[in-house]
Amino acid sequence: MPSSTKQVRVLTDFASGRRDLMTAARQALYGYLGELLAARTREPADDLVSRLATERVATGEISPEEAVGVAALLLIAGHETTANVFPLAVVTLLRHPEQLAALRADAGLWPSAVEELLRYLTVAHQGMRRIATEDVELGGVRIRSGEGVVVALQAANRDPSVYEDPDAFDVGRDTSGQLAFGHGLHQCVG
Repeated sequence: MPSSTKQVRVLTDFASGRRDLMTAARQALYGYLGELLAARTREPADDLVSRLATERVATGEISPEEAVGVAALLLIAGHETTANVFPLAVVTLLRHPEQLAALRADAGLWPSAVEELLRYLTVAHQGMRRIATEDVELGGVRIRSGEGVVVALQAANRDPSVYEDPDAFDVGRDTSGQLAFGHGLHQCVG
């Protein structure tokens, strides 16, 4: 079977829910990243895996297994979100020509425009699952310690109590509190 045909078959099997193939692919990826981490431990380069090896694993801050998990998360989540946000940002700017014109007229607006694009688009669409560590009341709802909650970042980034006219795209808006990457201890390194 030609390589391209085999690749299509594997993708088709993934799409049809072949858990055994998904497990094998995950194991292969983690194996590769483990080998890469070990190689970068021996011979560091100017890359993130080398920094994980020399600054986190070597100091005992995280284990090699945790470093592999971090590398996999950065590869998968980092690639997907970046690959999606750039074309969506272009489309958003083209759909808002007055905002694009403002950016062209004043390059100093770009930092706030990037934050606004992250808020407006919020490309991480899976709810962040968390476990309450103590009893808390949010919006009149009591959440007990140990109960699970799902945080919808896209809803938080469109909260009218935080952002005036939250469904509008405004490159001049102060969005320093946007949650596209999460918040606090669980904030994405992105």
